[in-house]
Amino acid sequence: VKIPYLKDAVRQEIYVRHMEDPATWTVQKLAITHGASMQRIKAVLFLMQNRRNFIEKDQAQLNSFSAASRALVLDEAEIRVKPTITFPAGLVKLFELHNEDKSVPLSSLIA
Repeated sequence: VKIPYLKDAVRQEIYVRHMEDPATWTVQKLAITHGASMQRIKAVLFLMQNRRNFIEKDQAQLNSFSAASRALVLDEAEIRVKPTITFPAGLVKLFELHNEDKSVPLSSLIA
C-alpha cells in the first residue's frame, strides 16, 4: 500500500480550513479535496491539534519560567558582598609582626 506524503504546509492547510469552518470543511470534503483517506484526514486533524496543545503548553511554561527568573534577579546593591578571608591563626600573628616592624621581611618570618 502506497500512502502519499502530505507536506507540512498541506497538513496545516487541512487543519486551518477545518478549524475555521468545520461545517463546510468536513473530513469527507477535505479527504476528497486533498486525495487522502478519511482516516488520514482524521489523523492529521488529531495530530495537528496535539501539536497546537503541546506548543501552547510549552509557551505557558516558558512564560511562567521567564516570570520566575525575572523575580530572581537581584538588585546590584544586594549582590555586593564584602569578601571575608579567614587566615590560620599562625599566619595572622606573622602578618601582625610584619605590620608592626616593616624592616623585618615577611619571608624571614615565615621561614
